[in-house]
Amino acid sequence: LPDSIKGKWAAVGLEVTMTDGAKSEINAPIGGETSLSDSGLTLRVDTFVPSYKSDFETITSASDALDNPAVQVALVEDGQVVTKGWVFQNLPEFNRFVSDRVEVRLLSAMAGNATQSAGK
Repeated sequence: LPDSIKGKWAAVGLEVTMTDGAKSEINAPIGGETSLSDSGLTLRVDTFVPSYKSDFETITSASDALDNPAVQVALVEDGQVVTKGWVFQNLPEFNRFVSDRVEVRLLSAMAGNATQSAGK
């Protein structure tokens, strides 16, 4: 990632829907893990890019503007990654995070102490 992106974003706001239909909104730290209720599952946020760009070999951010926000998350159970993938705020049809146990939607990104809308 470009130096202008590294360290700028501290956390993301996510909507998490469990298989029983229960929805919750969580603020998850980038590089950290968040427990998902009593499910025994943990959601890990690996990377956030405000302007996702890929040439099919590398993933980067075209700028530090929230043009095409995306987050790479991993679902963890008993210390093992069950599934991992990208969640796109503006283009959910391109999501690569697939799980039959939880659905994840990107809502916002937090830079320092300020929350910024991650899309429309």
